[in-house]
Amino acid sequence: MNNLSVNFDFNTNKKAPYAVKFLVGLFYVLLLSVLITQIIFSITHYQAKVYGESMQNTLNNKGGSKNDVVFVNKFKKANVGDIIVASDPFGTQIIKRVIAVENDRIRYEYIDNEGRCVLYINGEKKDETYIKSNI
Repeated sequence: MNNLSVNFDFNTNKKAPYAVKFLVGLFYVLLLSVLITQIIFSITHYQAKVYGESMQNTLNNKGGSKNDVVFVNKFKKANVGDIIVASDPFGTQIIKRVIAVENDRIRYEYIDNEGRCVLYINGEKKDETYIKSNI
């Protein structure tokens, strides 16, 4: 008769190759980095959806779930040209562009023959190229 011998080696002391350890470590570092970044971003920013047409052609209200979204930095001071999110008197969020800051003098001059207004800030005419044309 044959003596059939089967040897099962369950040696758990084998070490994983260095490359596998490196890749697993790299994965955990990247995962932790993404989580920390997301936590910090969620503390310092919030998002606001665009409703209405007042910011066209820069931001659009496409309707449904396709509205543009603006991420707002909670701690940044607004400067001229920035887009900000504010609340109107009814508590609705509105998105507007800053055209002047504290102590600036604003004047709109209606030009009858052209049918439009010209913006002056501190006596200097401003070119508002971002405004959607009605023509």
